[in-house]
Amino acid sequence: MLSTDKAYTLEDVKKWLSRVIKAGQQLGVSASDIVIECTSKFDGIAARYDHTQKLLVTRGDGLQGTNISNILSGLKIVGDKYAGGVGEIVMKNHYFDQYFSKEVLGENGFVDSRGFIAGMSNQDVLDEHRKFALDNGMVELLIYTDVDRSQCNAEDFIEQYEAFEKKHLKSEYMLDGVVFDVVNADIKALLGSTSHHPVWRLAKKQIKGLKETVVENIRWQVGRTKVITPVLEVKSVVLSRVNVTSITGHSLGYLKKHQLGVGAKILANRSGDVVPTHQSTISGVEPEYPTLCPCCNAKTFIRVGKSKGGESNDFLMCSNEECGGSQVSYLFDAFKRLGIDLFGRKSCEKLIDGNYTTLESILMMTKQDFIDVGFGQGQAGNFIAEIDRAKREPIKGSHILSSLGIHLLGRKASEDILTKYKIDQMAELTIEKLSMLDGFAKLSAKTIVDGLAAKRDTLKFLLEYGFNIEQTSESNDDASEGALSGLNIVFTGAMKQGSRDVMQSEAKARGAKVQSSVNSRTDYLIIGQKVGQSKMDKAKELGVSILSEDEYIEHFH
Repeated sequence: MLSTDKAYTLEDVKKWLSRVIKAGQQLGVSASDIVIECTSKFDGIAARYDHTQKLLVTRGDGLQGTNISNILSGLKIVGDKYAGGVGEIVMKNHYFDQYFSKEVLGENGFVDSRGFIAGMSNQDVLDEHRKFALDNGMVELLIYTDVDRSQCNAEDFIEQYEAFEKKHLKSEYMLDGVVFDVVNADIKALLGSTSHHPVWRLAKKQIKGLKETVVENIRWQVGRTKVITPVLEVKSVVLSRVNVTSITGHSLGYLKKHQLGVGAKILANRSGDVVPTHQSTISGVEPEYPTLCPCCNAKTFIRVGKSKGGESNDFLMCSNEECGGSQVSYLFDAFKRLGIDLFGRKSCEKLIDGNYTTLESILMMTKQDFIDVGFGQGQAGNFIAEIDRAKREPIKGSHILSSLGIHLLGRKASEDILTKYKIDQMAELTIEKLSMLDGFAKLSAKTIVDGLAAKRDTLKFLLEYGFNIEQTSESNDDASEGALSGLNIVFTGAMKQGSRDVMQSEAKARGAKVQSSVNSRTDYLIIGQKVGQSKMDKAKELGVSILSEDEYIEHFH
């Protein structure tokens, strides 16, 4: 199961709606004919129920699900249990308050029902409280297709927005916001999904647990593209039961926009109960920023670019092309994108100290070169073996391109460019050509084209180095046009839809590269029954998306 993209403000929702309406215009569908529906966002544990197999699996962290079929005997299913499907495991508020809250159980009590439910996925043998809840029918699986929903067209959506929120934020279960879905199948197909979430779905989250704090200092750190980003060091504050002393400041432009200087009073929370986040500024202070790089002491300058939301934004930059801080971040990130393991930050620092400061120079090192820098014989041999392994494994052109460390040229932008141009045509790419592609304004196109010019020699080296590069351009063979084009997939376990060999053959025919083992280039691990834990652990470690057989078929068939 994929996750859901999140919004916290009406402006975020409007941006999503604008994208939906634009997709409709491309298909000749007017806003009045685009149907959007709203449902409650239940704050429990997402899970998929297969009635025929008597199987219940959580979405887990979005990458790996957990089989919790052991709770099915006491689980109350709300909806069509024979159809099954995806739903949310929850508990009614009055049950939790009456039996399991801290007010009732004291120190042995639970903070909220979500935490109580989540604990079930981590226990092979349930504790007495969770067993009591199951035995007494207090734990429920709400099948999403059967929950209450409201609909309107996109043209009237903003007018109906507040009424929808008001209606669907009332429930006998714990809620986390509301969910908006596009209903039109053709628009959903056009919008598609990222590797993380469907673009046609948006969760408008409730902002809970807001606390006031004060910015006491701003720490600046250098990233891989020489962008110097701020970290807000704040007066200690407890957010979602965690003591927080630092919050991301995103960029210099973000500090300016929200007046986040030292002394500013702010409201903060932990986004998704995980990431400490600035939500609003109570009383602002004009921020100051360093004129010298905190890493190499070179002069800084401001570059105007675009934020993730597409707005103009100021980025503080280091003027030193050989800045040590950015070089470590760049090399560490580049190795990850090239699928080369073992090169951690400490290793990259040691290589830079040994005067191996470029990707080209490191990839040309011998075992003795690594030893001379200060690595042991075993580690030096492992580096050489790992580089050789990575060269043999197929790699997407977008991974090569995004490894260059060019601002705004991440993996998604690289994939978009390579749908129109071959990777060996990058030297011919102009601002005019790039800005004609959807999603590339002239400002971002100029940044990318200038970056490609500066990294021309590095790209040439990587293309000639011997990597097994997969072609992703539209000019590729027929298989590249399949729904699985360019994806690296591993199948494991016993499949119920047919033999694993058949599924692998079908995936290859639709453009996928079927791998025998999970590595840093793997996009999806497809799991059947009786799956070995080692592949699951490796996938989770590397951030590989894990799909059950049913989820794979639902997403790609």
